[in-house]
Amino acid sequence: MNYVSQLHQTNPSLSISALACIVVFVLWQIPPFEPLLMNLFTCSRQNLRRDRFPSVLLSSISHASLKHLAVNLLALLTAGPVVQQSLSATRWPLWPLLVGAAMAG
Repeated sequence: MNYVSQLHQTNPSLSISALACIVVFVLWQIPPFEPLLMNLFTCSRQNLRRDRFPSVLLSSISHASLKHLAVNLLALLTAGPVVQQSLSATRWPLWPLLVGAAMAG
């Protein structure tokens, strides 16, 4: 628990991103939420044709399996602090980079 608290204090963007990924993954496990998640958290031609443009960004926090979630969280929580430390010299926050990477992905 100390790690989570320390992560949030030093890198709120990382902790909020990780928490959002976990919450969305848990919601995918609850069948009544599937239609909502399909409309908002999957990037598809159908969603784009229906002007559901937030799905492009929101799909970046949606994971198909526990293994997918674990690997992505490991990468985020391993590389994130290093990137944050590199950005600290420029005074740029981490969240614009996270949003940009999500959009590019």
